[in-house]
Amino acid sequence: MKLYILGNTNDDKGTQLEILTKEMLEKQGYSNIAGNVIVSGGSEFDAVASYKMPLATNYIEYQVICECKAHSNPINITDWMKFIGKVYVEKLKNDHTTGLMIALSGANGNVIGSYNEIKDRGLVNLMVGDDIIEFLTKEYNLTSAQSIESYVKRFTDKSISIISLAYYDQAIYWIVGFIEGGFTVLKKNATQLNSKELEIIVELLDKNTEYTGYIDIEQENEARNRRINIEKVALSILMDASKPLSIDKVFAQYEDITTQKSNEKATKDEIGNALRNNSFAIESEEKYYLKEFDIDSLIEFFKYIYSEILPVRLLGRKWFSEKINEELFTKVLDIQCKIKVSEKQRRECLFLIKHSPSALAYAIHPDEDLTRYRSPNGTTIAENVDKGHTQMFVQKLTDLFIKDFHNQALHELYFSDYGIFDVRIEQTLTILNEGENVLSIVNNRNMSLGRLDKEFGNQIILISKLPED
Repeated sequence: MKLYILGNTNDDKGTQLEILTKEMLEKQGYSNIAGNVIVSGGSEFDAVASYKMPLATNYIEYQVICECKAHSNPINITDWMKFIGKVYVEKLKNDHTTGLMIALSGANGNVIGSYNEIKDRGLVNLMVGDDIIEFLTKEYNLTSAQSIESYVKRFTDKSISIISLAYYDQAIYWIVGFIEGGFTVLKKNATQLNSKELEIIVELLDKNTEYTGYIDIEQENEARNRRINIEKVALSILMDASKPLSIDKVFAQYEDITTQKSNEKATKDEIGNALRNNSFAIESEEKYYLKEFDIDSLIEFFKYIYSEILPVRLLGRKWFSEKINEELFTKVLDIQCKIKVSEKQRRECLFLIKHSPSALAYAIHPDEDLTRYRSPNGTTIAENVDKGHTQMFVQKLTDLFIKDFHNQALHELYFSDYGIFDVRIEQTLTILNEGENVLSIVNNRNMSLGRLDKEFGNQIILISKLPED
């Protein structure tokens, strides 16, 4: 990982590194820290600090003298030998003096060889970019690079090429570059910069680094999610249509749907572009309709629908419900390497994927916990393994249905579209010891959906019914 010291000029970069050096010395317990110190004999040091060790009624003063090199190239042997000479002279005055060379871009081979030969003598220490980063990570509570990567991936599907650190004005920043071009900037704790701070840092990065083309990943993600939402709401309108619709009619219905949600508003051009660029919509004579689906393309359509943004309105369409049928469920069983289910289980599973978005989203993708132990034609190593897989599959669908029923964002869907108001969950936990029943815990819950009055916004809420006895 690379550390950049930012500055408006080379002198400013040097000053910034000196400021950072003073901060590091202070955090290590040094005091009397001074910059640009000129000592007798005319030698100048970027920073000088001392540490007083109590001894009886007196103290021993340990002194560290620092030289900071913010050059883009590694320091050479000339720089190094000059520094050693200055440190040696100061050590003659105070035997408890140590030199610290901070080289942002590291040192060349000659310097490294020289340092390795004398480093155990306590005369000088060499601190390069990686050492500074290690220190900053510990002392400044930096979020890890892995956490930064995870954060960035929440907002963009761009591929990360490099992650670096930058320092300016006593603050540390993460710089994330993308293979596709551009970069983004985050504070040390993975938060966004304010507009004034961002303007300064982006300008400095342009001057001091190879990074160009700042990308606001949160803003870009918001725009992307908005585009996907427009696409899917427009497709839901085509689902309801009995014949192809003009863009004017699609736009009129879209406005009716989103009238209460200003953040979902879209222009006619945006809706037209969304449909023209969507492979599941067909344009003919300036009218739009959904393509015809065979079972394989329908699975791909559902995968698209359940990826990223999922408008709940889409799930309540009659077209959508009718497509989740026996043929689709047979394909689901094929996807799971021909898991075997009884007729009763088949009806139950079909009901669950028809009335649980999460269950359907799970079922149309291979579950590797099952499929890795099955051949494509459904063969397993033993019959009980086959039965175990069926049990796991049905349990997964059941758990996802329960999860969705508890999801507040889906309450209107269950109440108004699915017509499912009440669910009873029965659980029995039996603890066994060598086959003996040690303890059985029975827990039954009755959950219901109910609509609040107008004064509470006609919201649908989940109610846990109290036991009757």
